[in-house]
Amino acid sequence: MRELGSIKVSGKNEAMTVYEVFNSEPESIIDLKQKTEGFIAKGLSLYRIAEFDEAAAHFQSALSVYPQDRVPAKYARLCEKAKARKVNPATWKGVIQVAHK
Repeated sequence: MRELGSIKVSGKNEAMTVYEVFNSEPESIIDLKQKTEGFIAKGLSLYRIAEFDEAAAHFQSALSVYPQDRVPAKYARLCEKAKARKVNPATWKGVIQVAHK
């Protein structure tokens, strides 16, 4: 199991942490996801505190191990978007907003 991040669904007050259970994946995919777990966890920690360059580097490291993994690819894009928007680190929550349930 690995953390995928925090989301806040429209209409809800609290964000929730989402996890991926991947023990039913093929053994080769389980191995790749386990190898990237540390990179993704560190990237998420840095993303939450608006350290986008460092976070993106960790997500890119995960992608170098498992290039087809959509999770670090998505977060690498989110880091670039946040940098482009010049988000304020003082108000940044690192939570993905979901428009509908």
